[in-house]
Amino acid sequence: MITSLTDIEQYPHELFKRLYHLRWGVEESYKTDKHRLQLENFSGTSCAAILQDFYANILLGNITSILSSGMEKEINNKRKNTKHKYKINITTALSKVREVIAILFSGVDVLFLIEKLMAMFLSNIQPVRPDRSFPRKKGKRRRYYKTYLPL
Repeated sequence: MITSLTDIEQYPHELFKRLYHLRWGVEESYKTDKHRLQLENFSGTSCAAILQDFYANILLGNITSILSSGMEKEINNKRKNTKHKYKINITTALSKVREVIAILFSGVDVLFLIEKLMAMFLSNIQPVRPDRSFPRKKGKRRRYYKTYLPL
């Protein structure tokens, strides 16, 4: 849509810059889904295996998001005199939830397990450094998922 709107007077660049920044949260969510959850990495080649992996990863992401939502406020209230704001390390959080997700549904003391997870989230935080930029690493990618292997 953006490339087809060529009338600069009717559609100024500032309008698209604002829209792009409004969409940034969605783009970051795609990055989490694709890279952190490895949403395209399936354990099997059948339709059932692919669907099962997809929905399991979405469930994992949703549970992690629910457990970690609102914790940034708590983290930054404790770290008022620091140079940067801090956030939960989402990669570590996903990994820890992945380890215990089956236990969450097994009937054990769920509240105790959730408290342990949230304590682990709070102990694995990282600073948010705005306006960081690094050159992209160019080169051949080394790893391919089963879905992208040549026939």
